[in-house]
Amino acid sequence: MKIWNGYGSDHSSSLMIIGHFKASTDAEKTMALIEELTSTAGNDLAAGSIEYLEDNDDFSEATREKLRELNLYSLSPSEIADFALLNASPRVEGSDIRIFSDDVEIGGFIKLMVLRGAKVEVFSTHDHPIGDEK
Repeated sequence: MKIWNGYGSDHSSSLMIIGHFKASTDAEKTMALIEELTSTAGNDLAAGSIEYLEDNDDFSEATREKLRELNLYSLSPSEIADFALLNASPRVEGSDIRIFSDDVEIGGFIKLMVLRGAKVEVFSTHDHPIGDEK
């Protein structure tokens, strides 16, 4: 008999990420960036050219070009991979962006929102049910 011991993040973390922006237009512009990065990284994943998921620390040429176009130079390859792999539906609510996720790989979303001027909250809805985030 073999007993396997390992560590991983493949469990239900039930996270709520809330980016509070000064204005709803800031939230909407950041949401547009999230959608563009999700599409770009998703295209890389579908095409099998998402080298940065394999610890190669290199973007595909399409992703590199998109980052130049968006003037985003602070996101790392692993943070861009977060956009391809997150199973969530970010939404804008007034001047906030809310993301509910069972995944803990959220660094790219947090970094993007902070770079765009948001105050960001992250909490477990297991311990702090939605509505108690005051």
